[in-house]
Amino acid sequence: MPDVGDPAPDFSLRGSTNETVTLSQFKGKKNVILSWHVATFTGG
Repeated sequence: MPDVGDPAPDFSLRGSTNETVTLSQFKGKKNVILSWHVATFTGG
């Protein structure tokens, strides 16, 4: 479990336009904000 202030491990996921994106693509270029919306778009 990472501690507050630890660098995030690299990971990949499918973006909103269905492309695969990795965290390392943005290293040194941009700030990255992750947001989860549980049950969004699920009808529940």
